[in-house]
Amino acid sequence: MDLDIIRKLRVVLSAKQKRRVAGLLFLIVIGAVLETLGVSMILPVVMAIVEPDVLTENKVVAEVCKILGLDSLEQLVIVMIAVLIFIFVFKNAYLLFMYHVQHTFICNSQFLISRDLLRIYFNKPYEFYLNANTSDVLRTVYSDTTGVFSLLLECIQFLSEFIIAVCLGLVLLVIDFQMMVIMCFVLFGVTALIALLFKPKMGRIGQEARVRQSRM
Repeated sequence: MDLDIIRKLRVVLSAKQKRRVAGLLFLIVIGAVLETLGVSMILPVVMAIVEPDVLTENKVVAEVCKILGLDSLEQLVIVMIAVLIFIFVFKNAYLLFMYHVQHTFICNSQFLISRDLLRIYFNKPYEFYLNANTSDVLRTVYSDTTGVFSLLLECIQFLSEFIIAVCLGLVLLVIDFQMMVIMCFVLFGVTALIALLFKPKMGRIGQEARVRQSRM
């Protein structure tokens, strides 16, 4: 993520909005933990079905079965599947709440900024509009404001995906170090490809779009 973008967003957002962004980051961390927990629970369930001997010989699993009063492997598998289903249902409900909070914050902030800009332009003296470009005014109030908060939403979603990737990477590091190294090389390669090839082109397209909108 470009540091220049972060500096510009810090200028645009008010102190209250910055606190809400911090709250969103806290919600994102919890969501990442739930995503990681849901994915990491799939492997033990599959292992319990495909290779039950691995679980039965595990001392931790034996102790858990003793505490829960489970007498057979079938009961353990049923409990594990029930826990997995509960985790996925809870995770999806939480993510629905998190995305609702995110989009509500983005839409409300966009409305407030557009309202303030419109109020500023309404209070401008008549002489200002003699030389002002009406297309620039409309673009600033509507298109640029929408673009800024669309960018903010993309930044929040990027952070969410990044935190999830880090958590899954830590789990993969414990399970299979070699696979972790391969995945890191693939991710860094794709990221470098996007940064070097697609990002400059998309930046030029964005600038051209803004210029064309100002001429409409």
